[in-house]
Amino acid sequence: MRTSRPSQISDLLGRRSQFAPIRAWLKLWAKGTPPPAYPLVVCGESGVGKSLTAELACAEAEFEPVISEAGDRDVTAIRTSFSQGRTISFFGLKRAVVVDDAMILDRRMWSEFDSVLELTPFPLVIIAITPDDVPWRVRRDALIVEIERPSSEHLMTHLVRVRDEFGFDHSESDLRAISEVASSWRAATLMLVSLPPNMRPIEKPREPTRVGHSQVRAILLGEMQPTANITVHPLALLAASEFNHADVEMMTVANSLHSRTWATELMGPVAKHYLSTLRANSTDKPPFRKREIRGSDIGRQV
Repeated sequence: MRTSRPSQISDLLGRRSQFAPIRAWLKLWAKGTPPPAYPLVVCGESGVGKSLTAELACAEAEFEPVISEAGDRDVTAIRTSFSQGRTISFFGLKRAVVVDDAMILDRRMWSEFDSVLELTPFPLVIIAITPDDVPWRVRRDALIVEIERPSSEHLMTHLVRVRDEFGFDHSESDLRAISEVASSWRAATLMLVSLPPNMRPIEKPREPTRVGHSQVRAILLGEMQPTANITVHPLALLAASEFNHADVEMMTVANSLHSRTWATELMGPVAKHYLSTLRANSTDKPPFRKREIRGSDIGRQV
């Protein structure tokens, strides 16, 4: 099921001020004045409307958005998107390139951004969960705008619209229960579709979906419960903890527990639980490093 999309950015629910920098940045491009901050990085939790906000802001500024999505995207696809960003559309509109799902771009894809950063020839919008998903050299001079998690009241308004549009039988109290639990527009919509009337969602804190370094960041900040479903690789969490100067004693124990998981099958849950308690005052993403595999002259990139 897909709900009808808002046709303009003014139709979006949420705090107006969070959309203002995005709109102003694109309107400067429309006037022929490239803004001093480049590119634009729109970040926020999964399902909060980052991509839709960027697309509608592009349309408002009379740009045709060129959307680069995950899936079959590769270096060639990135180059094609950037090439389109330098040309006029069939309808005579200037184009803006929106690179979605920045967290899964690999090193070779990010290398394609270097020439764009030197020339700044067209509006470039990058969609990410956190700024750390974007390499430092790319985000160094960027305008970073965060789209916040929707409030319960805004979710309630959204749920009423979806219910009325598709003729669901859910009561106001059903919708209120969902709005108190859901962490995003997407989560709220899925709950409405999947839960029959008069059935309440399991009550729990509004925990957002986090993957990759976004999950690492949440762990180091203490924003994820130790019992949460931690999917990030333990070595990624250990590397980030070391890079951000986590407590040395805790790092020693965490490394030891993780090492023992290779020999003791039941040690895995214990090690994962302990890893989830690591904390650091900063959450920067460790830089790319090339390590040598011990006992071999073959290099492995991690």
